[in-house]
Amino acid sequence: MADDPSRLLAAGLLTLTLVAWFFALRDLVRRDDIGTGPKAAWTALVLVLGLVGAVLYFLFRPRGATESERAAEQQRSDAFVAEHVARPLPPDEQP
Repeated sequence: MADDPSRLLAAGLLTLTLVAWFFALRDLVRRDDIGTGPKAAWTALVLVLGLVGAVLYFLFRPRGATESERAAEQQRSDAFVAEHVARPLPPDEQP
């Protein structure tokens, strides 16, 4: 009975759903770019649809949704500009 494949599959899906819920809900709580209404709607969607809701949330979630992500993105952008845009022209390319 313990080796029943359907029970093993159900346990795996339940575990995957709980992990997806955890990460989706943690991300929703940390976001500061949306208001309470959209957070409540996404939370309800994630909880009602389970794994599908969490996948939908991560598919439609914008990049840079938290302050730390925006800071990291700004740092990458600044490094790119410093490396590729803000460097002086070589002498043979000077106007």
